[in-house]
Amino acid sequence: MIKQVEIMLLGTVQVRVNGRPVRLGQPKQRALLALLALRHGTAVPVADITDALWGFAPPKRARNQIQVYVAAVRRLFAAADPPGHPITTLPGAYQLDLPPHSVDLTAFEMLADRAGRLAAAGRMRAADQALAGALAMWSGPPLGGLVGDYFQRAAVRLEERRIAVLEQHVGVKLALDDDGVLMPALRSAVAAHPLCAGLR
Repeated sequence: MIKQVEIMLLGTVQVRVNGRPVRLGQPKQRALLALLALRHGTAVPVADITDALWGFAPPKRARNQIQVYVAAVRRLFAAADPPGHPITTLPGAYQLDLPPHSVDLTAFEMLADRAGRLAAAGRMRAADQALAGALAMWSGPPLGGLVGDYFQRAAVRLEERRIAVLEQHVGVKLALDDDGVLMPALRSAVAAHPLCAGLR
């Protein structure tokens, strides 16, 4: 039986297999998986992994430790992704290969892009539904539970992207004369980001 794997980045970082949480092990292991999921479907060089996990003070055997972390993450998926593993080893890099809907960030971006096309075609009600679905994927501050400058910067970028999609949703709601539904979320976003002119 092929099991469904879900990787959540838009809140506390976690993995579910068939709806059940999976223990991610030590923090560096969790951070490695999050990094590969952030760049889902693309090769992540070992140098980038080293920077994300240790910053300017990597251990002497960082490459070997990365191999250990990759092996541990693969074991998490061993029963969840037959045949083989979702992490591919490439020359000097690793890549996470899962169906697009398996990573919430990827699914979020797909829905947001679809909403943009629908709005451009004048299909505002369908765009509204797509944007609502995209924003519903967020459960809290992104990359929750991760530490380090790399992930802090990534979390800021993700939050900026969420705000941009929220602004897009407000525009669609205004076009539908249905903006009142969004007011609580909008007030909360303005309180959290008081300098964001687009939200105001």
